[in-house]
Amino acid sequence: MDIDVKLSAVLVAAVAQFAVGAIWYMPLFGKLWGKIHGFDALDKKRSLKCKNKWYHC
Repeated sequence: MDIDVKLSAVLVAAVAQFAVGAIWYMPLFGKLWGKIHGFDALDKKRSLKCKNKWYHC
């Protein structure tokens, strides 16, 4: 069984998914997402603490 996968198609799909996700979560729904998760009301001290962490503070 021989499976042919075009590397260019995989790369284009990965870049497209990244771009759509970036647009979706930043300009379109970024503020709403932040509000739902409580990031719009963070004080400066807590936001600096959480800045370099990949997990939820």
